[in-house]
Amino acid sequence: MPDIIKKIIIFFIIGGLAVSAYFMGYINFLKSVPRTTDEVVYYTMARQMDDNIFAYNTTGFALQDLLNEGKRYPEYFHRPLFKHPPLFTLMIVGAVKIFGPSSVAASLAGLMCWALAIMVVYLLGSAVGGRAVGLLAAGFMFMDPVTIMSSQKVWMDTPLMFFMLLTVYAYWMGVSRNKSWFFLLGGAAAGAAFLIKYPGLLSFFAIILFILLRFPKIFRNRYFLVSLFLPFLMALPWFTLNYYVYGTGFIYEQFAVHGMTNLFSPKVLFMLAVGLGIAFLGWRALRDPEGAVQRFDRLFSGRFVSYMKWAGFIGTAVFLIAYAGRSLNVFEVPWVTWRQGLFSGQPRWFYFQRLLRFCFLYGFSYLAFFDPFFKKDDGRFLLKLNAFLIIVFFAAWGNFQCRYILPALPFLMILSVDYAWRILGRLGRIDSVVLRLLLQSAVLVLIVLAVNKTMLINVVVSYTNNMCYF
Repeated sequence: MPDIIKKIIIFFIIGGLAVSAYFMGYINFLKSVPRTTDEVVYYTMARQMDDNIFAYNTTGFALQDLLNEGKRYPEYFHRPLFKHPPLFTLMIVGAVKIFGPSSVAASLAGLMCWALAIMVVYLLGSAVGGRAVGLLAAGFMFMDPVTIMSSQKVWMDTPLMFFMLLTVYAYWMGVSRNKSWFFLLGGAAAGAAFLIKYPGLLSFFAIILFILLRFPKIFRNRYFLVSLFLPFLMALPWFTLNYYVYGTGFIYEQFAVHGMTNLFSPKVLFMLAVGLGIAFLGWRALRDPEGAVQRFDRLFSGRFVSYMKWAGFIGTAVFLIAYAGRSLNVFEVPWVTWRQGLFSGQPRWFYFQRLLRFCFLYGFSYLAFFDPFFKKDDGRFLLKLNAFLIIVFFAAWGNFQCRYILPALPFLMILSVDYAWRILGRLGRIDSVVLRLLLQSAVLVLIVLAVNKTMLINVVVSYTNNMCYF
């Protein structure tokens, strides 16, 4: 089949998935269920900002609920500026100006970003693992329960996921295709993610770590250097507004409202570790770029790392076997709730086990982290680094909700599909026909069981839109 025909077919498949995702999410959004507090807050602020662009706060909302229903909200609800940067709310404001105050305007930002993210998953998956991997990863992202449940709410997590995903795709294209203008797109996408939620810079930091470890000479590229300043230049109006409202103490104000004044809290220690790691690697890599890459290669090809990979792979396989029964059982679906704080006190590995309950396919990505069979690859290393930083950060944060790690899911899904695809390819080279068919069939049956359970969860849970915490 001519390559142009393949591209046209893929274009219609990916386009169909994106359009279907938008309208499916919109139909679910319209279902008569209670709205979460965050949804009401963001839409209320958008309506306020439609009249007065500087009315980015919830003081009136919190006071009204206190007077009418006796509800009490966290202290930051009473501050003159809301704690998160305003881009997500401004996206809703733009939709309100175009479509008026309506359900379309309220849901547009999240659903459009889900549809666009499916497209970028295909592009990034194709760039790392080939068209088949990109196509399958996009298809599985279309049916991922956590993504569905998050995207059909008026929540910032899906736009955050999209811009962090776009950041990684743009920088990888700049590195792998030697197209410098992609660095500027990556910097702008990182800035947009930062202006939605401060952890949006996690992928940006992952990119810097990745380039210091693998391509330190890129720091000589002027487009790349400009891109490093873009997120902070884009955030200048927001910081200026904070300075105008809070004065010289606005930086401490931001740390305080996010509960980060304790130097020894896990979240602060994580950020310090990442910052110090970047500073140390930058100092070593920029002094001797070629030597830094060689040291990295020697480290990851050493015998000790090989033993660690095998230990991690076997341990992960045991972990997956232990959770396979509940994860694949069609008579048991993971419960979701409206009850706040139900997941408090969970262990730090909560996200790893919870994701398997919703989609067991993620187990392939867990194995990929410790893969002892295939050669090291820069694109896959970049995906692993992003997923790792995001999940570890929110595990350290401790307020467990699966929507928080939504930005990590595209990277995990691409890794999962890519690893399963490569395993099937490796098994296809076994000489014994019987053994080859037996092992390939076992992997395919596992995938079918995982997809079957995931679709059951969607029908019973995700499509109802009747949840807040999952």
